[in-house]
Amino acid sequence: ILGKDDKPLITLSELPRAYWANLFQLEVIKERNRPQKPPQKPKQAPFFLPVAHTDDSIEPTFTPINLSNDEAQNSKGTKRRIINHASETHIEKENTNIPNLDYSRSKFAEKLSENESDEEIMEYLMGLGPSAIDVEFSLLCFGCEDDRGIEVLNLAINFLIAQLKKRKNYEVVQAYLHRFLKLHNESITKNERSRKLVRKLMREQDVSMRNLSALVKENLCLVQFLTDLHG
Repeated sequence: ILGKDDKPLITLSELPRAYWANLFQLEVIKERNRPQKPPQKPKQAPFFLPVAHTDDSIEPTFTPINLSNDEAQNSKGTKRRIINHASETHIEKENTNIPNLDYSRSKFAEKLSENESDEEIMEYLMGLGPSAIDVEFSLLCFGCEDDRGIEVLNLAINFLIAQLKKRKNYEVVQAYLHRFLKLHNESITKNERSRKLVRKLMREQDVSMRNLSALVKENLCLVQFLTDLHG
């Protein structure tokens, strides 16, 4: 859709309002859904041990569980495999440089790092609910000391700038922008390159808001004119 000077008009998405509007109020929703009482420890469930009556005793006695030789060997082998696997996993974690890995980040971060198209990334995000969006954005960066995370944040800022320029899915992009800045404002303000990108983002946001304001005022004037005309 093109407007004046062949510039694209601002268009809205077809997503249900709950998919994006709740992103502005996630803290309120989380507080409201917080349980009133702390989780209580469940009562101990009864358990039964096998008992038997012997010929020379009236009182019941516990019957021992007798495993065959094959079963005993299998049990020992299973325990040994579990212990070995746990040891190998522990050694592997110790030798892993966790800050340089992206396995703990979100799929959104993975798509940004792999330079997927903006359309594919936006389509993926729009298929998620508010809670999933919050998780995806939260895992982009783990703090100011996360150098790889800062790089991903910069990719996300460039992605948001591109979406603002396209002027599509306007209300959804605004919700994503709000959540992104709320989660990572501290990390962004402490990085020089991120601050420069955010200034660019602010300029693009200002342009889109002025265009939207002008369109709204133009339509309000038209409605007022038609109302007075028929009045």
